[in-house]
Amino acid sequence: MFLMKRRRALIGFLIAAITVMMPAAALGADAGGVDATGLTLDKAVDMALVHSPELRQSDYDIESKQKSLEDAEDNLNAFTPAADGNQVDSVANSYVSMIQKSISLEIAKKSRSTKADAVVKSVFQAYTDVLTAQDSVAIAEKELAYADYQRLAARVGYQVGKVSLTDKNTAEANYTKKEAALNESRTNLAESYQNFNDLIGINLKDRPVLTDNPVFEPLKVADLDTEVLHRLEENPNLWQADKNVESAKMNFNMTNSDWDTNRINVQKAELTAYEDKEQAKQTVYNIYNTICQQEEQYKTLEQSLKQAEDSLKVAQLKYELGMIPRGDVLSAELSTANAQKALRTAAYQHELTKITFEKPWLS
Repeated sequence: MFLMKRRRALIGFLIAAITVMMPAAALGADAGGVDATGLTLDKAVDMALVHSPELRQSDYDIESKQKSLEDAEDNLNAFTPAADGNQVDSVANSYVSMIQKSISLEIAKKSRSTKADAVVKSVFQAYTDVLTAQDSVAIAEKELAYADYQRLAARVGYQVGKVSLTDKNTAEANYTKKEAALNESRTNLAESYQNFNDLIGINLKDRPVLTDNPVFEPLKVADLDTEVLHRLEENPNLWQADKNVESAKMNFNMTNSDWDTNRINVQKAELTAYEDKEQAKQTVYNIYNTICQQEEQYKTLEQSLKQAEDSLKVAQLKYELGMIPRGDVLSAELSTANAQKALRTAAYQHELTKITFEKPWLS
C-alpha cells in the first residue's frame, strides 16, 4: 500500500539534512532528472520532498530555534546571583525561557513533519490528477470518433433523404461540440502536468510517463476505537495543544506576577486542548465512515463496468455477424471507457481518503 511505503519518508530527517546542505540550484537540477523509462509514485514523492521550498524553510526555522535554545541554556548555566538579591526570580525567568524555547523547537520539528505529510498527500493527488486527465482525453477522443461516425451517417442519410436537415445539423453541431471538449480535456491535462511538475521540481513543459496506477485496496481495521486512539496520539495539533497547556501551567507555577491571568490562561489552554481532541476524534470517525461508503460505491461501479464490458462483447460479436452498424460498437466502447474511468477515479479517491485516515490532521 502506497501509504505504508511512505512511513519512513515521513518520520525521517534524512531529507531534512540533505536539503539543509544542498543549495536550491542543485536541488532543482537533481529533481529534473526523470528517468526516460517513467516516473513511479514513490520517486515523485522523493523528488517533491527534496524540492519543497516550504520544507527547506522549515529546516532553516529548526536550525534557528536550535540556536536560540542553546543560547538560552548557556544563559541559564552562566547565571550569577543578582546584586539586589532577586536571584530566585531571575533563575525562574531564565528557566521558563529555556523551556519555552525547547517547546518552540519541538513544535518546529513537528510542523516540519506535518508539512512533509502534506507534500506526500499533494503528490498523490497531483499524480492521480494527471492519470485522470489522461483518461479524460482518451474518452474525449472516443466521443469525437463516435460523433464523427454519427455526423458522416447523418450526411449520407440526408443525401438519400432518410435524415432531415435538422438532424443533420444536430449531428454536425454535436461533432463541433465534441471537438471542443477534446481540446478542453487536452488543456486540462496540460494544466495537471504543470501542477504536478511544479510540485516535484521539473520543467513545466516536461511530460514524464507515470508508470504507477494505484489500485483499490479495502481498508483493514481490526478495532476502530483503537485506531482512533492511535490517530489522536499521533496528531501533531493535539500534541501542540498539550504543550500549550504545559507552557501555561509552567508560567502559572513559576512566575509571581499576573497570578489571575496565568490561572485563566491555564483554564483556556485546557479547554482548547479538550475541544480539539473531541473534534479530532469525530473527524477520524467521519473519515472512516466516508471510506466505508466509498468501498460500497466501488462495488457498484465494478458491477457497472462488468455490465459495460459484457455489452461491448455482445456488440462486437453482433457487428462481426453483420447484425448491427459500427456505431453501436463505438457507443459500447465509449460506455466501457467511461465505466473504467469511473472505477479508477473511485480507487484514487479511496486511497486518498485512506491517507487522510492515516493522517487525519491533513483533512
